[in-house]
Amino acid sequence: KKVEKAIQLNMFQCPGDSLLASLCFYHGLGSSEIKCIKISDIDIDKKKINLKNRPPAYLLKDELRMLSSYLSERRGIKNVINKPYLFVSVSSGEIYRNNPVSTRFIRERVKNITDFSPKTLRITCFNIIAANFGPQLLVEGFGLSITQASRYGKLEDYLIEELIEEQRKHFK
Repeated sequence: KKVEKAIQLNMFQCPGDSLLASLCFYHGLGSSEIKCIKISDIDIDKKKINLKNRPPAYLLKDELRMLSSYLSERRGIKNVINKPYLFVSVSSGEIYRNNPVSTRFIRERVKNITDFSPKTLRITCFNIIAANFGPQLLVEGFGLSITQASRYGKLEDYLIEELIEEQRKHFK
């Protein structure tokens, strides 16, 4: 609740920072995934961000507002027309570089809004999903490996429960 509230309270004042926190908390994205998002990966019509090596992140209404506000702010950054990445730094040393922002940049921005690191928000996201829907969803919906997903719950338990439920349906 604290993170959700922090994102909502800051979405108009700091839309870029709030969007970063939202991508970690609601979509389980890590800093290394976020920094590689390019403008060309965004599909506003389908309300999604296409990601490498995992299914796309479908954006909520508030996230679309944050994205829109951030893109408006982004247009005012010097030399931004030549930058392919969604998130850009405004520091003078980065103005003429086309590198993605650093993971430190993302960590500082997310902590500024939520008091938590992107990694903590990502782990929280995965724990909540695994607890409510089973770790198999982390494999299918978030592109985690079976080994990674098993850290958030026992895959076998969920598969056994599904098998038992299927067998019960056959006997009815």
